[in-house]
Amino acid sequence: MRTANIASFPSREKCLLRMLASIKGQFDRVNVYWNGDDAAFIPDWVYVTTSAVDGDLTDLGKFRFLTGYGNAPQYYFTLDDDIIYPRTYADDMVAAIDENECIVTHHGRRLIGKGRKYYSGHNLFRCLAENMYDEIVDVGGTGVMAFHTDYFRPLIWRDPRHKMADLVFAEAAAIAKKDILCLEHSADYFGYTKPPQTIHDTEQHNQQRLIDVADRIIDLQFDVNE
Repeated sequence: MRTANIASFPSREKCLLRMLASIKGQFDRVNVYWNGDDAAFIPDWVYVTTSAVDGDLTDLGKFRFLTGYGNAPQYYFTLDDDIIYPRTYADDMVAAIDENECIVTHHGRRLIGKGRKYYSGHNLFRCLAENMYDEIVDVGGTGVMAFHTDYFRPLIWRDPRHKMADLVFAEAAAIAKKDILCLEHSADYFGYTKPPQTIHDTEQHNQQRLIDVADRIIDLQFDVNE
């Protein structure tokens, strides 16, 4: 079973609809956690949970579906509402999971030292630029990520640290000693919808809480290597 799992919120309706059109037919089930009330605009082939159920989960809403009816073994994809995915995306990612037997993504960071700015202080591999090689990363981009739940089932959706899902996920993976592989891809593999505002826009001005978690991941990786 392949499931696509997305979190979105009001003001991103147009972005979400364009993204959903790009993945239609690729998954057995598409789940959206809508951090708002009125989700009537979302197509009826999408399973929608609104914030009336569990509150505003921000970007961690994409992990909400690992509980409840999502407990069956599955290829669990986490996607973002501002990305346009290629028509072969689900097949490509399942093949990569089966070959590498780990978490796979197309965006991530290799952390190179403690106390550094999260957004600009580490080695970055971007989903919207060419990645020439497969690279193990410390933090994977959860907007272009997939894993099999028999390998990892991170029940992190209730974590109070909002708007930093990549780091919350990476910390959980480091604790569980799970590998994150950033895959090679061409510069035009993904498209981008250019939303009015992103988490990067709002969080880049005060990065201390991001830095703290990145430093924690480095400590965990060091402990593992020891």
